[in-house]
Amino acid sequence: MPHVKPKSLHPQRGTGYHGSFLGIADGAIAANDIVVASGYSGERIKFKKADANATPLASGVMGIADHAVASGGSVRVVSHKLITGVNTSDSTAAGYPVYLSTTAGGWSVTPTGPIVGTVLSDHASTGAVALSITHTANDSLSGTAFGAATSLINGGANDTEILLIQPAGTMLTDAGCVLTTAIAGSSGTTAVKFGTASDGAQICAAANFISSATAGAIGSAITVGGAQGEAAAALTFVANAALWTATERTIYFRAEADAAITAGVMRPFIKFMNVS
Repeated sequence: MPHVKPKSLHPQRGTGYHGSFLGIADGAIAANDIVVASGYSGERIKFKKADANATPLASGVMGIADHAVASGGSVRVVSHKLITGVNTSDSTAAGYPVYLSTTAGGWSVTPTGPIVGTVLSDHASTGAVALSITHTANDSLSGTAFGAATSLINGGANDTEILLIQPAGTMLTDAGCVLTTAIAGSSGTTAVKFGTASDGAQICAAANFISSATAGAIGSAITVGGAQGEAAAALTFVANAALWTATERTIYFRAEADAAITAGVMRPFIKFMNVS
């Protein structure tokens, strides 16, 4: 019988075929869609588009469709794949996670679902990701989401709003912000809050990060979890706050300054756990 010498076996470049399935498409599938096992026919597994917004499709045995296929056709599902020439600009940097999207079959570089890969290049048009999925559990939805590091510089009283994304099926466990560049400016107060609408305080009511002070130290923070800013105040979840969400939602962070700020960069975050 034929014999293949070990030295003739080479790993694939960018696509994992060794752990691949030859399955059946349970619905139309596009190339590079993330798919999840949904049934079987004879000795072959059926796969359909995974979806972070649909609990039965957000966890289980997953892979990446290596090519487009119509419903009922044969589909090669691979264990990992390099995807290039994509927009990854919303990622913090290379090395950060890729998540299952709330768009069926898709992925996202902002927290929307279970982790399904890694950002390899952070760029608006020439970005790259490595998708790698074999079995994904809903508990991987637990984690932290960050808002953009944003300048607070202004010439007078001013509000700065930063948006964060809370994944579907998760509950908030902490929220806060940190100074990545020290605040400097005229004596004044800067309060921070979190809401589910622009300028809202449905999650955390306004708490003073600095109070009648000319500066806030780099690295200082205020959180629900106990960190206190210069004003010795801490954030708290408001009574009866809707901390859990069935669907992905936007959380609005707002820093409200009542005086000019000449320097300062703030970055908010939320922590969440899966309870779906």
